[in-house]
Amino acid sequence: MSTSDFDSRLQLLHERYTASLVHKRAALAEAWQAFAADPRDRALRRELSMQLHRLSGSAGAYGYEAIGTAAGEADAVVGEHGGIVDFDRAQLDRCDDLVRAVLGALERAESGARPTGAP
Repeated sequence: MSTSDFDSRLQLLHERYTASLVHKRAALAEAWQAFAADPRDRALRRELSMQLHRLSGSAGAYGYEAIGTAAGEADAVVGEHGGIVDFDRAQLDRCDDLVRAVLGALERAESGARPTGAP
């Protein structure tokens, strides 16, 4: 594969990932709303954590480091590995701030903010 073929394929992957951000944001918002309404539901917590964990890993790989960092910080609190068994009001408020930071980063990226290191 030539360098130009590789660059073209890489650019296509970036474009596809960028196009998927609107769906990723909607899925995260839905998962957050469901969990915030019933924070004792472990399945809802796992779903929210999974959404955040995926973003944490994939966003940075595509140059969206702000999304990846914010998602990682939120997952560290929301995920079962975060040590919180039952969320109280203050913890839910903290989670709300963290998830809103991820949603904001996603929205900025959707509106044209270029990822760091994008081709």
